[in-house]
Amino acid sequence: MFEKNAEAPLNPHFLFNSMNAIRYMIFENQDLASDLLGKLAELIRYQLNDGVGNTSVSDDLTQLAHLLDLEALRLEERITITKQFTKLSSPYPLACSLLLPIVEYVFIKKDIYSVSHNELLVSTNETGGVLTFTLKLTQTPKIKSGDLPLNELIAKLGLGNVCSATQTCDATTYTMELTFNNEY
Repeated sequence: MFEKNAEAPLNPHFLFNSMNAIRYMIFENQDLASDLLGKLAELIRYQLNDGVGNTSVSDDLTQLAHLLDLEALRLEERITITKQFTKLSSPYPLACSLLLPIVEYVFIKKDIYSVSHNELLVSTNETGGVLTFTLKLTQTPKIKSGDLPLNELIAKLGLGNVCSATQTCDATTYTMELTFNNEY
């Protein structure tokens, strides 16, 4: 759903599945359904404006939290999501969304949608003016092996001077860290 190209169409699969999940939630919990509908609207607005103006890591984290809430609703018992975002000392300006396209890329390449159970931990840590974003995905029965070309994706987004990626992958867990350069 979140590509650098502002002209890119919205991902209909994500939209229809999210709207359908919200539709069923209306009968169970109207307040939660209303909250999720608002988050979906915010995500759509954010995606349509992405690339047009500047954004920030803070804004990206807010929208990422919305995306994760919607994914938790869509995938129900197939995913457990833990978000541990620390309060940032600065917004960390970005020219365009970075976290959303990378997280979605990981979701697609590690195939969270067809695995029986996913445990996802996303967190931030800020030490000495350096911000680190961590995504840890554990899957049962196993995870697709191999690293992803994240530094290429970061360069394609035009943010190679802003951060770099490191990653590890074993039989069940994939971990990615984005370290933001404190000098940009």
